[in-house]
Amino acid sequence: MHLSTSALSRHIADLESELGFPLFNRTPLSLTQAGQYYLESISAIIDELDEVVAHGRKISEHFSKPFRVYMLPSRSSFANVVYEASAGLRRNHAGLSTDICVDDRLLTTEEALLNGKADIGVVFAGSIVDERAIAVEPFAEASVCVYVRNTSPLALKGAVALQDLCDFFHPKTTNRQSLTATDSIRDLFASVGISLKLRLRNFPDRAGFFLTLKDDEFLVEFADDDEVLRVNPDLARIEFAGGLRRPVFLAHRRDCDNPLVGEFIESCQQLARERGFAPAL
Repeated sequence: MHLSTSALSRHIADLESELGFPLFNRTPLSLTQAGQYYLESISAIIDELDEVVAHGRKISEHFSKPFRVYMLPSRSSFANVVYEASAGLRRNHAGLSTDICVDDRLLTTEEALLNGKADIGVVFAGSIVDERAIAVEPFAEASVCVYVRNTSPLALKGAVALQDLCDFFHPKTTNRQSLTATDSIRDLFASVGISLKLRLRNFPDRAGFFLTLKDDEFLVEFADDDEVLRVNPDLARIEFAGGLRRPVFLAHRRDCDNPLVGEFIESCQQLARERGFAPAL
């Protein structure tokens, strides 16, 4: 403490005067009953204060860096909600910036969450492997359709079932983030006992598939409009017989202590309920 005995004695005397009771018996030197109580109580308060300070520093750290969301490009309504909720965070917290990553060629959404590169990931059923480390919150339901070339035998069908697609190939990109969608599509087919046939194509993202789709290929897509057909009029959109909707989730690390994560999830869920495409609970 670098204090002389006399200086320390003065500090103790000043503290006892402020507290209104003695801390020590002078002869022999020992804590008084009140001093013992004070020592035990103040130690607990100091420990709690240390925790408060540490948590405050973490909160400051979260608010000083961009809030990052991993989400594949989508023409579905749930994507609009994610952008709106992201804007809401910026309105609610002055100085906060948000970033929505739609193209990470090196990391899947799950890997980005585990590595701390993402705070939230928009994922689908079957796209999370480590459920012990990653939690998923139900968020929305999205319509699923199929795109094929106009010259594909599938284009003659008014609607398709998953079984109609078992002899065709679904392209798979080398983009790691796109595996979020590919794994979910594989899970969808596996749920009815079909092994999805994948064809690896050297494209940086899924957008290239819409321009180069072959007659023996199809693309499962979440989309609420026909923007894809305006990009490539040589494609046809086919609905699933009876309609097909898939759940969409917001994923985050189970050990996450960022308060913005909970706020963002609640905002997305509320907006989805207001727009009428929240999942049935």
